Amino acid sequence: MISCRICCSQYSSFSFWFSSDGLILALTIAVLKWLAVNAIAGLLVIGLLNFLGVTHVPINLMTLLVLAVGGILGAFILIILSVLHLL
Repeated sequence: MISCRICCSQYSSFSFWFSSDGLILALTIAVLKWLAVNAIAGLLVIGLLNFLGVTHVPINLMTLLVLAVGGILGAFILIILSVLHLL
């Protein structure tokens, strides 16, 4: 039976973060963090403009994906599409 100390020490060692598994984990966390920050920033812009009545951009899965990838630039693209009645 493997003790928890041996099992958990594998993930905190220096060599784990530079192995292929550790690199994949670190890159996945970095990309998810980047997508979350972009989505939050875009949602703040869209939410503020929807609240002020400047535009009406529906918040659904598609717009959330555009905001996650595009961030504030994606929010402005969605606003332009909404003003042109293409959204």
